[in-house]
This record gives sequence, C-alpha cells and structure tokens, in this order.
Amino acid sequence: MFRDDRGRKQLNAKERASIIALTYQGLSIKKIANELGIGEATVVLWQKRHRDTGDVERKFGSGRPNKTTEEQDGRIMQSVISKPITTAQEIAGIGFCFHSIGSNFKMTVIFLLDIAEVNVRRHTIIRRLAKAGYKPSRAARKFFLYGIHAEKRLTFALDYEHKSQEWWRSVIFSDEKTFG
Repeated sequence: MFRDDRGRKQLNAKERASIIALTYQGLSIKKIANELGIGEATVVLWQKRHRDTGDVERKFGSGRPNKTTEEQDGRIMQSVISKPITTAQEIAGIGFCFHSIGSNFKMTVIFLLDIAEVNVRRHTIIRRLAKAGYKPSRAARKFFLYGIHAEKRLTFALDYEHKSQEWWRSVIFSDEKTFG
C-alpha cells in the first residue's frame, strides 16, 4: 500500500497510524504486514508501542548518533561559506597525488590540512551539507590548450581569412565547437 521505496528503514507517521487503524478494524498481524508491505515484527512493535504509550511517535534519539557535534557541523558549514569551491575531501583532509613513472601512474593518498578540524569521512561531510540545504555539484571541467590546439586554431583562421564579407554574413557563430 505505502511501501514503494523499500530502501527506507523507518515508517512515516501515516504508515504507523495505518497499522493502528487496521488493528482496530480487526485485521491480523500477517494481513496488516501484507497490506502495508512491511514485516510482521514491525507491526507488532508499533502495536505494542501504541498500547504502552497511546501514540505512534518515534522515540527521541532513536537511530545512530551523529559522528559530529553541532560545533563541528558549524565548522564544516563555515569552511564551505569561506571557500565555496571546497570539496568534501578537502574538508575531510584527504587528498590524492598522482605520480608519473614512465608510462604508468601511481596514486598516493596524502593527508591535507584538516580544514574543518573534524575526523570524519567525506560522505559524512556530504550528508551534513545536504542536511543544511547545500546541494553537491561538480565544477565544470576545462581542458588546457596545448600547442597542437593553437596550431589548429591558427590553421582554421588562415583557411578563412580570405573569405569575402558577403560570405561571412551567411555564417552563424556558436560556442559549441570543441577542440581536442
């Protein structure tokens, strides 16, 4: 009935209320579980909690405790505000260094200065930023122009430098050409 997104672990208020409503209608635990697409143990848990407390609210503090304090969360936010292009890896203090050895590359993990002074992984930082309303985004990749690119551009310009003004009036310019 409600469980289209099976990945969610906790029932919402409507689902918890439905368990109680179906219980009062006289449905068995198995029928309620099948109707709502949840486990029988979950139905029993919320029936018992309703019997004991009279409501179907989650207990305060249920779930895993945060790895960061509010002060550390504030430092994470401040690091993003002060330098908006900061990555979660930079905030976590982890970076990668690539070394070229002939035609092979070797990657080395390096530990950077911990900007926010928190000892957590980058995914924790991403979750804290998302909770504060920041949406993660990647910077646009810009490719460096090398000598070969300059030569191609010069060749292009020289090929068309002798064209008449009448010819140029029929040309439409766009910025969608990629050189590479």
